[in-house]
Parts: sequence; C-alpha cells; structure tokens
Amino acid sequence: MRRARTSGAILLRDKPLMQFAARCREAGASVLLSCTVQEIQRHRLSAAQLVAAGIDGVQVKGDPGPDAFEAVSGALRDDFIIGRSMHGTVPPEEDVPWSYTALAPIFDLSPSTGDKPGVGIGTDALRRWCDRVPRVFALGGVGREEIVPCLAAGAIGIAGIRLFFGEPADVVDNMAALAHAIDASTPRDHS
Repeated sequence: MRRARTSGAILLRDKPLMQFAARCREAGASVLLSCTVQEIQRHRLSAAQLVAAGIDGVQVKGDPGPDAFEAVSGALRDDFIIGRSMHGTVPPEEDVPWSYTALAPIFDLSPSTGDKPGVGIGTDALRRWCDRVPRVFALGGVGREEIVPCLAAGAIGIAGIRLFFGEPADVVDNMAALAHAIDASTPRDHS
C-alpha cells in the first residue's frame, strides 16, 4: 500500500484503503506497507499492529542501507517481508537479506515523479543490480514492450502503473503478455 507523500501510519487508518487491502488478502495477495524507517520508529509500528491490519510486510522507502534493514527487522517478526525501494545505477556494497529490491526508474518517466529521478537507468544498470542483488523488481517507465528486456536483464518481476491500470481490455492484454514473458524467462541463480 502506497500513496505518494502519505505516511504509512496514516495509510493504516484509511478505511477504504484497508478494505481494499483486505480484499487483496482474501484473493491470496500479500499486502505490503510502503514506509520509511523513521515512520516505523516514530509511530512505533509493531508487528502486532501490522498483523492486525492484515499487512504481510513493508517496503522501506528512501534507498535504505544495512542500518535501515537492522532497524526494521528488529521491530518486525522474522516471517515479515522486508523489501526496499532503490534508485540509481550502482548496486550497494552490502550483504543484507532484503526480501526483494524494487529498482526504479528503469526507463524514462514523463513527467518525473516529485523528488524521484525522471531519467531511466536502463537495462544495463538493471542487469548489474540483478547480477549482484537477488530478487529485483523492475519499475519506472515499464510498459508492455519493456517487460521482456527487464526479465532478460534478470528482474524477477515487474511493477508498473501503466501495465496494471487503464482500460480493462488493455490491462488484460498486459497481464497476458507479462504472464507469457515470465513463463518464458529463465530465473537467475543467486546461490
């Protein structure tokens, strides 16, 4: 669950959003809360609060490093998903067991989104991340034509507003293209 410029703690009090999250869980989807380490600490977001809200984990915003992982994992249960949002062409030198990394933007955004860069890092940089970091999701400027290049670079999945929202027939076509591309891709071995 994410809403631009809205804290994770506020999202937990948004009744329509929480109803939507409950429907997602009923359909078998994991529900993650997008937040910062500071929000977890300041609002004392605990595993018990997140479980009560039907949240399976968090996606830590702000290009978090190893210290952020330690702070978040110390506040949550071992079985929680702890992902991160990253930006940039160079993967960090670290050995931290993030559940996944959401890397953006892969392709140019038009217009850029707030304080986030609008110029994509490209699939060569995505490949460098995927070579070094397990479980990278590609996002930012990803449309139907960009699915295969992202998966070929090693991404395990795609996130993209233009893929998942729009005219229903277009979304169905996009999901079919994504499913076909994932079935045809070869997973990376990070052992």
